[in-house]
Amino acid sequence: MCEGTAGAAQHHGEHSMIARAGYQPENAGLQYTKPPPRKGSASRASTSPLSRAAMNLRKEDVTVAHKGKIQLTFVMVAPPDAVAEGDRLFQTHGPWMETTHHRNGSKALLSYDVSKAPELSNPFDPASAPTGNTCFILSEVYETEEGVTDHFAQAMSGWKDFPALGEWLAKCKVSGAPAAPIFNSLW
Repeated sequence: MCEGTAGAAQHHGEHSMIARAGYQPENAGLQYTKPPPRKGSASRASTSPLSRAAMNLRKEDVTVAHKGKIQLTFVMVAPPDAVAEGDRLFQTHGPWMETTHHRNGSKALLSYDVSKAPELSNPFDPASAPTGNTCFILSEVYETEEGVTDHFAQAMSGWKDFPALGEWLAKCKVSGAPAAPIFNSLW
Protein backbone atom coordinates (compact mmCIF):
# COMPACT_ATOMS: atom_id res chain seq x y z
CA MET A 1 0.00 0.00 0.00
CA CYS A 2 1.34 3.43 -0.87
CA GLU A 3 2.15 5.97 1.77
CA GLY A 4 -0.96 7.97 2.55
CA THR A 5 -3.39 5.34 1.26
CA ALA A 6 -4.55 4.15 4.68
CA GLY A 7 -5.22 7.71 5.80
CA ALA A 8 -7.09 8.37 2.60
CA ALA A 9 -9.62 5.70 3.50
CA GLN A 10 -10.50 7.69 6.62
CA HIS A 11 -11.11 10.82 4.57
CA HIS A 12 -13.26 9.01 1.99
CA GLY A 13 -16.96 9.81 1.75
CA GLU A 14 -18.45 13.12 2.83
CA HIS A 15 -15.01 14.63 3.40
CA SER A 16 -13.44 13.58 0.09
CA MET A 17 -14.67 16.72 -1.71
CA ILE A 18 -13.03 18.88 0.91
CA ALA A 19 -9.79 16.88 0.77
CA ARG A 20 -9.69 17.16 -3.03
CA ALA A 21 -10.20 20.90 -2.66
CA GLY A 22 -6.95 21.10 -0.75
CA TYR A 23 -8.49 21.40 2.71
CA GLN A 24 -6.29 19.33 4.95
CA PRO A 25 -7.41 19.12 8.60
CA GLU A 26 -3.84 18.56 9.77
CA ASN A 27 -2.93 21.91 8.21
CA ALA A 28 -5.79 23.69 9.95
CA GLY A 29 -5.00 22.44 13.43
CA LEU A 30 -8.10 20.26 13.47
CA GLN A 31 -8.23 16.66 14.59
CA TYR A 32 -10.10 13.88 12.90
CA THR A 33 -10.72 10.79 14.99
CA LYS A 34 -13.41 8.66 13.35
CA PRO A 35 -14.29 7.90 9.75
CA PRO A 36 -17.72 9.09 8.60
CA PRO A 37 -20.55 6.52 8.65
CA ARG A 38 -20.88 4.34 5.57
CA LYS A 39 -23.87 4.79 3.28
CA GLY A 40 -26.84 2.92 4.61
CA SER A 41 -25.65 3.01 8.23
CA ALA A 42 -27.49 4.89 10.89
CA SER A 43 -26.64 8.55 10.73
CA ARG A 44 -25.11 10.20 13.72
CA ALA A 45 -24.88 13.82 14.65
CA SER A 46 -21.26 14.60 14.00
CA THR A 47 -19.49 16.84 16.42
CA SER A 48 -15.96 16.39 15.09
CA PRO A 49 -14.10 19.64 14.38
CA LEU A 50 -13.64 18.55 10.76
CA SER A 51 -17.38 18.07 10.25
CA ARG A 52 -18.16 21.44 11.84
CA ALA A 53 -15.52 23.12 9.67
CA ALA A 54 -16.87 21.42 6.55
CA MET A 55 -20.39 22.65 7.28
CA ASN A 56 -19.16 26.20 7.77
CA LEU A 57 -17.35 26.45 4.44
CA ARG A 58 -19.05 28.65 1.91
CA LYS A 59 -19.41 27.51 -1.70
CA GLU A 60 -16.95 30.24 -2.72
CA ASP A 61 -14.37 28.81 -0.31
CA VAL A 62 -14.40 25.28 -1.76
CA THR A 63 -13.21 24.40 -5.20
CA VAL A 64 -12.40 21.02 -6.64
CA ALA A 65 -11.08 22.46 -9.85
CA HIS A 66 -7.98 20.76 -11.22
CA LYS A 67 -6.36 23.62 -13.13
CA GLY A 68 -2.61 22.99 -13.37
CA LYS A 69 -2.95 19.30 -12.48
CA ILE A 70 -2.14 16.47 -14.89
CA GLN A 71 -4.83 14.45 -16.67
CA LEU A 72 -4.53 11.01 -18.21
CA THR A 73 -7.42 10.38 -20.62
CA PHE A 74 -7.99 7.54 -23.04
CA VAL A 75 -10.98 6.65 -25.19
CA MET A 76 -11.02 3.00 -26.19
CA VAL A 77 -13.58 1.98 -28.81
CA ALA A 78 -14.23 -1.73 -28.48
CA PRO A 79 -15.91 -3.90 -31.11
CA PRO A 80 -18.89 -5.91 -29.83
CA ASP A 81 -16.82 -9.06 -29.24
CA ALA A 82 -14.37 -7.15 -26.96
CA VAL A 83 -16.88 -5.37 -24.68
CA ALA A 84 -17.09 -8.13 -22.07
CA GLU A 85 -13.29 -8.16 -21.72
CA GLY A 86 -13.28 -4.36 -21.31
CA ASP A 87 -15.88 -4.68 -18.55
CA ARG A 88 -13.80 -7.36 -16.84
CA LEU A 89 -10.58 -5.34 -17.05
CA PHE A 90 -12.09 -2.21 -15.55
CA GLN A 91 -13.74 -4.26 -12.79
CA THR A 92 -10.23 -5.19 -11.63
CA HIS A 93 -8.63 -1.85 -12.52
CA GLY A 94 -10.72 0.27 -10.14
CA PRO A 95 -10.03 -1.75 -6.98
CA TRP A 96 -6.35 -2.05 -7.92
CA MET A 97 -6.13 1.75 -8.33
CA GLU A 98 -7.85 2.31 -5.00
CA THR A 99 -5.46 0.10 -3.05
CA THR A 100 -2.19 1.13 -4.71
CA HIS A 101 -2.27 4.79 -5.62
CA HIS A 102 -1.11 7.73 -3.54
CA ARG A 103 -3.75 10.03 -2.06
CA ASN A 104 -1.38 12.77 -0.95
CA GLY A 105 1.78 14.43 -2.20
CA SER A 106 3.20 14.93 -5.66
CA LYS A 107 2.06 11.48 -6.86
CA ALA A 108 -1.51 11.85 -5.60
CA LEU A 109 -4.39 10.51 -7.64
CA LEU A 110 -7.02 13.26 -7.36
CA SER A 111 -9.74 11.81 -9.54
CA TYR A 112 -10.51 8.49 -11.23
CA ASP A 113 -13.43 7.94 -13.59
CA VAL A 114 -14.35 5.25 -16.08
CA SER A 115 -17.45 5.59 -18.22
CA LYS A 116 -18.94 3.54 -21.02
CA ALA A 117 -21.37 4.40 -23.81
CA PRO A 118 -22.32 3.24 -27.29
CA GLU A 119 -20.18 4.73 -30.06
CA LEU A 120 -22.42 6.98 -32.15
CA SER A 121 -22.24 7.44 -35.91
CA ASN A 122 -22.05 11.20 -35.23
CA PRO A 123 -20.47 11.89 -31.83
CA PHE A 124 -21.84 15.46 -31.88
CA ASP A 125 -25.44 14.24 -32.25
CA PRO A 126 -26.70 12.24 -29.27
CA ALA A 127 -29.67 11.09 -31.40
CA SER A 128 -27.47 9.58 -34.13
CA ALA A 129 -27.44 5.85 -34.74
CA PRO A 130 -25.05 3.68 -32.73
CA THR A 131 -22.28 1.95 -34.66
CA GLY A 132 -22.44 -1.24 -32.63
CA ASN A 133 -19.11 -0.48 -30.93
CA THR A 134 -18.72 0.62 -27.31
CA CYS A 135 -16.61 3.52 -26.00
CA PHE A 136 -14.76 3.09 -22.71
CA ILE A 137 -13.57 6.46 -21.40
CA LEU A 138 -10.84 6.52 -18.75
CA SER A 139 -9.92 9.75 -16.99
CA GLU A 140 -7.41 10.07 -14.16
CA VAL A 141 -6.19 13.33 -12.64
CA TYR A 142 -2.88 13.48 -10.77
CA GLU A 143 -1.24 16.19 -8.70
CA THR A 144 1.86 16.17 -10.95
CA GLU A 145 3.41 14.16 -13.79
CA GLU A 146 5.17 12.11 -11.08
CA GLY A 147 1.79 10.50 -10.39
CA VAL A 148 1.39 9.41 -14.01
CA THR A 149 4.94 8.02 -14.07
CA ASP A 150 4.24 6.15 -10.83
CA HIS A 151 0.92 4.87 -12.23
CA PHE A 152 2.54 3.28 -15.28
CA ALA A 153 5.39 1.80 -13.22
CA GLN A 154 2.90 0.26 -10.77
CA ALA A 155 0.67 -1.04 -13.59
CA MET A 156 3.55 -2.80 -15.32
CA SER A 157 4.89 -4.34 -12.13
CA GLY A 158 1.81 -5.00 -10.04
CA TRP A 159 -1.54 -5.04 -11.85
CA LYS A 160 -2.21 -8.68 -12.68
CA ASP A 161 -4.32 -7.72 -15.71
CA PHE A 162 -1.77 -5.41 -17.33
CA PRO A 163 -0.79 -8.01 -19.98
CA ALA A 164 -4.48 -8.67 -20.73
CA LEU A 165 -5.01 -4.91 -21.09
CA GLY A 166 -2.40 -4.81 -23.85
CA GLU A 167 -4.11 -7.68 -25.67
CA TRP A 168 -7.51 -6.00 -25.33
CA LEU A 169 -6.21 -2.61 -26.52
CA ALA A 170 -4.89 -4.29 -29.67
CA LYS A 171 -8.52 -5.10 -30.54
CA CYS A 172 -9.75 -1.53 -29.91
CA LYS A 173 -9.36 1.88 -31.50
CA VAL A 174 -7.51 3.94 -28.90
CA SER A 175 -6.89 7.67 -28.63
CA GLY A 176 -5.84 9.82 -25.74
CA ALA A 177 -3.07 11.51 -23.84
CA PRO A 178 -1.13 10.04 -20.91
CA ALA A 179 -0.12 13.31 -19.24
CA ALA A 180 -1.91 16.49 -20.32
CA PRO A 181 -1.73 19.63 -18.14
CA ILE A 182 -5.23 20.89 -17.32
CA PHE A 183 -5.71 24.53 -18.35
CA ASN A 184 -9.48 24.94 -17.82
CA SER A 185 -11.31 23.45 -14.87
CA LEU A 186 -14.49 24.29 -13.00
CA TRP A 187 -15.76 23.29 -9.62
